[in-house]
Amino acid sequence: MIELNYAEIYKEYKNGASIRKLANKYNCAATTISNGLKKYCRENEIEFLTKKTKLELPMQDIYNMYCYEDKTSTELAKMFNCVPETIISRLRIFAKKENLPLNIREGHRRKKNLPIEQIYNEYIAGTSSKKLGQKYGCMHNVILNRLREYANEHNLELVIREAGPILFELPNEEIYKKYISGMSLCEIGEDYGCSDRCIKKRLVDYCKENDIELTMREATRRKIKLPIDEIYKKYQSGISAVVLGREYKCSNNTIIRKLREYCEENNLELNIINLELDLPVEEMYNLYASGTSSTILAEKYNCSEGTIVNRIKKYCKQNKIEMPPAPVKKKGNKKIASNVTGEEIYNLYLDGYTIGDIAKSKNLTKRTISEELYAYLEREGKNLKIRSGRKRQELPSEKLYLEYRSGKTMQEIAEEYQCSATTIADRVISYCKANNIPVPKHNIRVNEETSKKIYELSRGGMQQVKIAKETGYGKKKIERILKNEYKKAFLEQLKKMLEEKQIKKETDTNVKVKKY
Repeated sequence: MIELNYAEIYKEYKNGASIRKLANKYNCAATTISNGLKKYCRENEIEFLTKKTKLELPMQDIYNMYCYEDKTSTELAKMFNCVPETIISRLRIFAKKENLPLNIREGHRRKKNLPIEQIYNEYIAGTSSKKLGQKYGCMHNVILNRLREYANEHNLELVIREAGPILFELPNEEIYKKYISGMSLCEIGEDYGCSDRCIKKRLVDYCKENDIELTMREATRRKIKLPIDEIYKKYQSGISAVVLGREYKCSNNTIIRKLREYCEENNLELNIINLELDLPVEEMYNLYASGTSSTILAEKYNCSEGTIVNRIKKYCKQNKIEMPPAPVKKKGNKKIASNVTGEEIYNLYLDGYTIGDIAKSKNLTKRTISEELYAYLEREGKNLKIRSGRKRQELPSEKLYLEYRSGKTMQEIAEEYQCSATTIADRVISYCKANNIPVPKHNIRVNEETSKKIYELSRGGMQQVKIAKETGYGKKKIERILKNEYKKAFLEQLKKMLEEKQIKKETDTNVKVKKY
């Protein structure tokens, strides 16, 4: 544990320093300071007072506002920048001191004025409590509670409806007769202002009650009234069924069906407009078989990939040819800009620019640049030694080896030469391999004293990062040491407990033997 002068700390605390500030000053946790102060106060029989700055409030004014001006605790809390609970507790204390009457209102809420008679009439008429709540700006539960109170006061009947849709009062017998006469469910629903599903449910219930067999007809389409003469003229002029469907708010299939019916009735010919593009399918097939992707072909012929694939499939079926396999798409393969050539990349690379630098300047990926460079070398039959992407840092390998052998850690050497510890390790290993020297083992073992010191610092509340800075070890090393030390401490404690238990058992048995 860290030894702290709690007499001095207590003086500072009494003078106004907070526990947090003291913890930062003495480089430990706030709990360590507070626990130490409490212990010090107990030992020296001093009263330990926790600092709580009590908010000063004008209680007489608050009392008058709460009792006579009908202000709520929430409103008062907002006025005096505190919580409603503080207002209520202070009011109770003030009233007790001054012997004043005080009636704390339930829930600390002001009851909302609602036109309850109007709400009652609306609720009975069929409006839901949720809608009434939205209308009068309150919760549906408030509406229901007020309705119950109103009904009890005036001895009125009130049946609280279950949550869900309100059932319509419908003449089920009349609905049944209409359905048998040939009307559809949708038409009956339109007559009574409800859905076809509601009509179907009522029909089924009515037939079950009266033991009537009901055979439901297949659902018929709801007829849409369309100016078919106008549509026919537009369609013949060249406007597609899709465009007409959008115009008249229906599907393109409905337009085609209606046109066919119209033509049959009036003995007219209907030429279905085929919007298929004229594409050179044989040329497309050859390009696709040679390895050109459907994406490139779609861009070339200004259509979708699906159109390309479907046309090639049709062509293969007609000519009884096997469909060529889809070309493999290369990941990250971006299109080379028209202004970038393989020769230009080659010249830049010879000038000393890396592939990464060229890619950045041309706004392309490294892979794209390297692929274009390889393609150029193959075409021209040239050889080029490809450099590694990273620029090798020049470091004195022999000096690094000697420093490492003398006892310096990789991290320390890395900080000195402004590089990573892995770079230092690689250079040391490569130097040892080149000179047939064994790599020096550099596993620094921590003494028991230092590990105990680290454990005590941790127990005192110091963070691992700060311990690492103080001791000079890495974070991981500190973590491992602490794990081992905490494990040891736990095992020792467990051992003591077991020994104590064993001693207790032995004493108990001795006492029993003496009794007998």
